[in-house]
Amino acid sequence: SYKNEEDGLLVMNVFARDLDSSKNGKVTYDLVSGNTDLFTLNRDSGAVVLKKFIPDPEPRYQIAVKATDEDVQSERKSTDAYITIIATGSGNGPVFDTDVLTGSVYENEPIGTSVMTVAARLRDDSAADIEYYVTNVTGLGNKQPDRLFDVDNKLGIISTAEILDREAGTEFYEVDVYAIVINTATPLAGKTKITIKVLDKNDSPPSFQDAALEYSVSEDLPAGEVVATIKANDPDTPGPISYAIVSGDEGRFELDANSGVLRLKDSLDRETKDTYKLHIKASDGVQGTETVVTIL
Repeated sequence: SYKNEEDGLLVMNVFARDLDSSKNGKVTYDLVSGNTDLFTLNRDSGAVVLKKFIPDPEPRYQIAVKATDEDVQSERKSTDAYITIIATGSGNGPVFDTDVLTGSVYENEPIGTSVMTVAARLRDDSAADIEYYVTNVTGLGNKQPDRLFDVDNKLGIISTAEILDREAGTEFYEVDVYAIVINTATPLAGKTKITIKVLDKNDSPPSFQDAALEYSVSEDLPAGEVVATIKANDPDTPGPISYAIVSGDEGRFELDANSGVLRLKDSLDRETKDTYKLHIKASDGVQGTETVVTIL
């Protein structure tokens, strides 16, 4: 969004990501259509700039932008995006019904999952035609993620624009939403900030802290003594992890299901057997992971 100022005002920066490396990963931008008489687009930086002062701005403007990778000419790929630019104006715009807006959605839900609904009204005109736009999404620490949320322009329904992964992303996002009046001669806009919490699903099994679990035990160690403590982490919301010996102990070891403390249950005789490979499972109640613990 922008306010009317002098020529050359930076409106926004568009950004597209190409996962290719080296030169193939470079992206260039072109202004394809829309209000090209009013806006320019820097081909390298993606900066959208207002070219001239607009004495009587409309409530919104639209441009189409093409992002192209820098592969060889015959293999170049491009993607188009349609961008709405809002004129905020200086008058009293729509006011949102609630000052503090919060919502939540579970991770891994399909694109288009409804999160919440926002509503705004123009105090002087209850019949004003209002549209809604998401202008910015930030994650924890003001990290700028991809456009993860969208809004129905007419109904104000906030929904997911990508499949969210709580473990790979963040737990909270802040979403800036504008409400603008369409049927007015002077731009009128109101803004609110929404906090959306991504709820956890038990979609990740526990993982053991050490890749190779190997311990040396003296054959003189008496029964009941601690051999090791086995630990696993669960990337999902912290909860209890239980431990169990699946096989390989031959009745000589016992494992505390809650603490992961492995003890000697019976004395060892190295002349009879010098190595034990215990298959141990860590479970969060839904998913489990096994590892091999070697006792020398």
